[in-house]
Amino acid sequence: MLKPPCPQVAPYFSKVECFCFEEQKLLAGEEVDMPLLFFIDKDILDDPACRNIDDVVLSYTFFRFALAPLTSHRY
Repeated sequence: MLKPPCPQVAPYFSKVECFCFEEQKLLAGEEVDMPLLFFIDKDILDDPACRNIDDVVLSYTFFRFALAPLTSHRY
């Protein structure tokens, strides 16, 4: 059974390094390392609203990027 998300986790969650900080272009079939370094402040343990949290799940969605067709301009 999934527990409902606890929005109170956000103040305790800090990303130090993330692949999402900079735009990255990938070729079809390309494999790359995508670093993610974060910490959760220990003060979360003193927050009664977060007392029953056992897991924190991060989710990222990757989107295809389509270039607009090039147009030629005649002057």
